[in-house]
Amino acid sequence: SLDDGSARLAIAATGFTDVVVWNPWQMLCAQLPDMQAQGFRKMLCVEAAVAQYPVTVAARGVWSGSQRLTPGGLEIGAIARK
Repeated sequence: SLDDGSARLAIAATGFTDVVVWNPWQMLCAQLPDMQAQGFRKMLCVEAAVAQYPVTVAARGVWSGSQRLTPGGLEIGAIARK
């Protein structure tokens, strides 16, 4: 989970062994059409990942994974920040 003292984000993943937290910072943020110029200062990207030990999927094999982000006990899509 992520917790900044005023808000908490629970992170649950299936099929992923790692979590990557990143920020586009100034240069990439300037290239994103849906971000304000200083938007990078107020956001983080949280992504489930398989980074340290890659998954090998055989030909015609199947792999699946999912990620659920739950801020303050509410499901994503129903975010209400106090």
